[in-house]
Amino acid sequence: MPRKKRQANRKNKKKTEESLSWVVTGIVLILVAILALLRFGWLGKELANLLRLLIGDSYLLGGAFLAILGLVMLIYGQPPRFGFKRTSGLTLAYLGLLYILASRFFNVRSVHSEFLPAFKNVIFEELARANVTVSVGGGWIGSFLYGIFYQLLGQIGGLCLAVLNIISGILMFFDVKF
Repeated sequence: MPRKKRQANRKNKKKTEESLSWVVTGIVLILVAILALLRFGWLGKELANLLRLLIGDSYLLGGAFLAILGLVMLIYGQPPRFGFKRTSGLTLAYLGLLYILASRFFNVRSVHSEFLPAFKNVIFEELARANVTVSVGGGWIGSFLYGIFYQLLGQIGGLCLAVLNIISGILMFFDVKF
């Protein structure tokens, strides 16, 4: 019997250590999100620009998502568990949003090819300025998607697909039956 108690104690200790690592991760995510959202000092502006590198002008939405994710990890000691359908829906909707942001960015700049290098020039200028001054569209992810679907579907077709992604993603996230 004493052996079982020792094993149980080891399991509890391992579970506590794992929970503690999620709590620390949550604290770090909350700090990164606060610094990026409020752009405190040089570090906050650079964190905001790193978020913009990936997800573009929707960095405020991404930062809020990081803060919520960190808060859940801090409170519960584990990451939130969405089902496959909810995760897929959120991803589809967000990718559609990034595509639309990239579309607006490249239309304003009149870029019709070489989308990733055009984005790279703008974001590296922002990183060198260490400030958040100009629009960067949908970030690297949105520019990549725009480069693919602009060639396949054109401007209007890509935007229609993005809107359909947003609608279907929202319906999947809220588990709407139809």
